Amino acid sequence: MAMNARYDVDAIKRAANGKTLDILHDLCGVPNDVIDAALAGNNREFPCPKCGGSTRFRVTSFDRGRVYCSHCCRDKSEGSGDFLSAVKWFNDCSFSEALSLVADYLGVEPTTGDSSVSASRHAPTVAPPRREERVDVYYYETQRGERLWRVVRTERPDGSKTFKQERFENGGWVAGLLPDPNDGKKAIPVPYNACALKATLGLIEIYVVEGEKCADALNELFRLAGTRRVATTLAGGSSQASRWRLFVSGLPRVPVVVLGDDDKPGRKAVDETVEAFRNAGFDVRAKIFDAPPTFRGAGYDVADWIADRRAEGLTDLLIFDRLDRETRQEEKTNETPSEGLFVKIRSLDEYEDRDFEWIWPGYFPTAGISLVGGEPGVGKSTLLAWFAASLSVGRPFPNEPFEEREPCSVLMFRGEDDVSRVVKKKAAQFGADLSKIIVFEEFTEAGKFVPPSLQRLDSLAAAVDATERKTGVPCRAIFVDPISIAWGDGVDSNKQTDVRAVLRPLQVFVEERNLAAILVTHLRKSGTNDKSSLKDRFIGAIDVIAAARVAYLLRSLRKRPGYSEMRCVKSNCFDYRNVDALQWTMDANGELYMDFDAGKDDDFDAEPKKSKKEEKEEAARRWVLNYFSEHGTDDPEHGRTVRRGQYKPGDDADGIWVAAKNNDLLARDTIREALSALRVEAWNFKKEYYFSLPHSEPADG
Repeated sequence: MAMNARYDVDAIKRAANGKTLDILHDLCGVPNDVIDAALAGNNREFPCPKCGGSTRFRVTSFDRGRVYCSHCCRDKSEGSGDFLSAVKWFNDCSFSEALSLVADYLGVEPTTGDSSVSASRHAPTVAPPRREERVDVYYYETQRGERLWRVVRTERPDGSKTFKQERFENGGWVAGLLPDPNDGKKAIPVPYNACALKATLGLIEIYVVEGEKCADALNELFRLAGTRRVATTLAGGSSQASRWRLFVSGLPRVPVVVLGDDDKPGRKAVDETVEAFRNAGFDVRAKIFDAPPTFRGAGYDVADWIADRRAEGLTDLLIFDRLDRETRQEEKTNETPSEGLFVKIRSLDEYEDRDFEWIWPGYFPTAGISLVGGEPGVGKSTLLAWFAASLSVGRPFPNEPFEEREPCSVLMFRGEDDVSRVVKKKAAQFGADLSKIIVFEEFTEAGKFVPPSLQRLDSLAAAVDATERKTGVPCRAIFVDPISIAWGDGVDSNKQTDVRAVLRPLQVFVEERNLAAILVTHLRKSGTNDKSSLKDRFIGAIDVIAAARVAYLLRSLRKRPGYSEMRCVKSNCFDYRNVDALQWTMDANGELYMDFDAGKDDDFDAEPKKSKKEEKEEAARRWVLNYFSEHGTDDPEHGRTVRRGQYKPGDDADGIWVAAKNNDLLARDTIREALSALRVEAWNFKKEYYFSLPHSEPADG
């Protein structure tokens, strides 16, 4: 047969009809158990006869002779096209050589038809194994799309890989990069996919990986799943991970996910990358996918993980969903797949037994939201300044038995009070370590400054991390005074759905971070002193207080001038009706003195405001009592008695109060009500007229 014989491809395919599995077995070495499984319609996976990896290989179409290995097959030209592609792939030969092998096997003679292909006839019946080099080129561009340099990745027949870095110079590609004048190392000009990183509108997360192959695999998955995420990397592999610190300032402020390779350099690179981003205030989480037992080689990465999931038959959307969940470290044992959804369930016996923990024992719990409400001027900010000062220096609270506690840091939102003139001076007055009380002023997003809000938990988490790095001690509390500054855009605090949408995620956040969130609010004006209505006095929807673990109302004590009181009105940590009310006062030197009142008032206000009518009635009773005390004498039979002289027809029983009435202190109806309330009697004896106050009433009022 001639060296350059030509074959009709269509003729070969017609001759192969019904014989594709024989071709795979005889020319490609596909084992009998794989062939039998394909004939039986079983699509399970087998060890790959080419690379040796288990649970990776299967025949996907026995009529066309299509095979697939999740590790070997990079595209449809490698095995996954038809039996001709499989022969080419298994024998590491050209397509024309594969044609010749199949033609000889089927007995097809060469032809010169239009659809014929020339074939070299030097190939034996089964070509000797020969792997070809695989070359991939990855371009690095500026945010304007200008190509600066590229990485040429070459995978050799023996499995080794080389990476060549080239810069674009004088209209062509030149090997190597220019050195950085600061440290002499090669200067990396931009991260991979810089253009996509610039498009910050709607960007949800940034994925940082090791290698351009993984970045491309992730970006293709994100595109197919329809999600606004971008994968990037730095050239040079794991050795360049620490240099992310040079680029973080130019990235959009969104959460970052770091995915590393399953080997020692990959784990080190993950630690260095996470440190670079966290030091810049990013919300970071990391994940390394463990290599399966069947994996041959080192450095199992996210590209391998995606290929394995596709080999399992998962859709791109489900692969992305699993990727997102696994990077968030959710428990797989509690996830039940059902029609593409993953439902997290857990029985009560699987939950750990836990008691409430306290940042201030018995008053403010950790891992929860506490709400403090009160009228202006009752001392809300003063009490919180003392609270923050105590935490910052480790000063024990009055109801704690020990002499000191571990100092911690406090993160407070910048509120209505001037920080320099008010907040700082109050904290210093109570002996605070000012370096441990941090003010959250703003964060940057897409090149602009944004005030903090409770809606943006990503920025809040970054602020907590930055607080701990700055202070060197754990952050245990977040203060928001008042809460109205932190609802964020578009939130109506009077709508339950809006309030829940903010406070429910906040509760989950503080539980995960073991933080105490102290939220301060004002009260609505109210004339009632009914205990059941106290919760309604908090400004905002009822869900504001419902979402809190504990809620307190603050007031000024009229019975103890100069004192204020904090009384619990709602709690799911204890029976709030039995908790001691906290009372405090501040002396001229700024010292705060506290004591605890175990008494329980059914009415929050000890001296509720009275109506004008009630005030007049009380004034009338006081006047009557004082009059009897000053002008009366004790009568054994009638009580305290006043003699008013000879009786005259037409005298009214209230005649003696004419002086008070004339002074506009009392009206006639008010006089009658006071006389009736005090049970004053009018009587005559020998034409003398008397009024008596019974002994049962105190004569001195």
